Amino acid sequence: MADLETKHRKIIEDYLATLRRGAAEPEHAHGYLDFWHDDIQYVLPGLWPWGGVYKGKDAYLKEVMPDYADRSTTEKGEGNPGAGLYGYEYICEGNTVVAKARSRGRDARGYPYTNHFFLWFEFDDHGKIIWYMDSADFSSGWQANWGVHLE
Repeated sequence: MADLETKHRKIIEDYLATLRRGAAEPEHAHGYLDFWHDDIQYVLPGLWPWGGVYKGKDAYLKEVMPDYADRSTTEKGEGNPGAGLYGYEYICEGNTVVAKARSRGRDARGYPYTNHFFLWFEFDDHGKIIWYMDSADFSSGWQANWGVHLE
């Protein structure tokens, strides 16, 4: 079992590295999707514009990515060295990996943006991510990407 858990942790470390690379190099912006199963369930909790459950890679690409591309400058690497999402603690059990991560970058207004994430991943037997919950303080994401003022 430990070998499987080590394999899954490595996949998540590679996944996060791919996210960072995609932020810095636009030609690799969607490389992280190679880790996802086509029928993934991707969960973004909360009452904010991107909050919801996206069933399948295609749903995510149609419902989130067009708006994300227009709005988000968070975690962009160009001119922002070290920007991205960094895992710092991992809990692995069977086909599940939970990671705590921190992000840093600049938001759509050019202000520094940092956040803490709780990432929950579940794998199929082939090492593809089939369920993924990406949880953070998304009120800060709402402010960063939409310029919304929250009290």
